Amino acid sequence: MAVIPGDIAQPFIRRETTVGPVTSARHRRNAMIYAAMCILGLLPTLFGMSPEMQAAGLGLWIPGGGFLAVGGWAILLFPVTIALFAVAVFAWFGAGMVLAPIIVWLGAALLAGHMVAEQTWLLAPYLVAATVAGIGIYAYQRNRARKTAELAKLEARKRSLGTAIAEAIEVAAPRPTIAERELTPDDLAALRYGFDRALQPVGQMNGYEKVDQFQTSALRPGISSLPRQSGRSLAPPLPRPRDPPDTRSPTRLHAPADPARGARRGRRRRAVVRWARGPRSPGRCPRRRRFRAG
Repeated sequence: MAVIPGDIAQPFIRRETTVGPVTSARHRRNAMIYAAMCILGLLPTLFGMSPEMQAAGLGLWIPGGGFLAVGGWAILLFPVTIALFAVAVFAWFGAGMVLAPIIVWLGAALLAGHMVAEQTWLLAPYLVAATVAGIGIYAYQRNRARKTAELAKLEARKRSLGTAIAEAIEVAAPRPTIAERELTPDDLAALRYGFDRALQPVGQMNGYEKVDQFQTSALRPGISSLPRQSGRSLAPPLPRPRDPPDTRSPTRLHAPADPARGARRGRRRRAVVRWARGPRSPGRCPRRRRFRAG
């Protein structure tokens, strides 16, 4: 069933929400955890506990907030802790150091509790609450501005969707026949280079750039991408779209289903499974073949 381009709208982009349902659930969980930390951190001040407990409790509101309770020159440690927390978050994202933000936050709270004197600064609870409120208001306004820009972009894309589909159909190449699906010499050379890298003996890494073993510079992404790129090069090209996009995906053009192609793909998959299982013996479980170098 054809869909009118003007009626296409992503259900995950709504005016009453800023993020999707999964992200909203994660945000609610994080908000509940942070609210519990704030309540726990405010209890020592409300019940007049020791200055150490009050300073450590204010440190649960925001990283380095306990240094405001210490007062004096220790107030300068508050922006330093915020900067260290930002570095810890970057280390968490870049190197997977999950404990880095937790260590900085809780470590600063414990250090502030150890540094406090006989009495905390009286303005510290109000300053910490004002700082947290200011950060929250800034984050809310920024999210609303980003949401407004996203909705404006959505409306512009919906208006230009019909023209974009027509242009894509006009410039799309016709579906080639099976006899015309030959790789060019350049494609064959690139594919041969990939197979040479993949089929070299175990332990040899010739042809790989050895920079470091960190994220995309590691050898793992290059090795794991070889079968995917090889499969893409051997796959048939995309056919020319004939119909408007259907309701399965508003952003993808689907070609009519080819029953013969699906049957051929199923036969190839079953043949590969039978080859991988190896020969069967009566009364014995199927034996899997093992690959050896050389």
